[in-house]
Amino acid sequence: MPIAEAHDFDDVIAACVEHANLTGHAPMWAVTLLDGVNDSDADARALAERAIAFATATGKRPRLSIIAYNSIGDADPFQRSPRERAFRDVLAAAGLASHRRYSGGSDVAAACGQLAARV
Repeated sequence: MPIAEAHDFDDVIAACVEHANLTGHAPMWAVTLLDGVNDSDADARALAERAIAFATATGKRPRLSIIAYNSIGDADPFQRSPRERAFRDVLAAAGLASHRRYSGGSDVAAACGQLAARV
């Protein structure tokens, strides 16, 4: 993501921990799975480790929202992951609940992320 160039990921997590400690609110971590990019079992285990470390530091488990990717057209370098269930199974095996975010509108190019790509 472009924001990754501006903010170190560990700093973002530290800010999340500080916010949770100050407010008592658990954050929602949304993850859009991309085929072959961030959808492996190792990626799921890394997310689980981060979430468990966060819960240890704050006493709050982040809510994990798994988002299906919506293609923005023929030249799109990314594809929707076919491994969502397997990814969520790895999270569940680590004791973490996750939910699948509803994704509607892709049949008319109006799903999450698609409208922003239109010129």
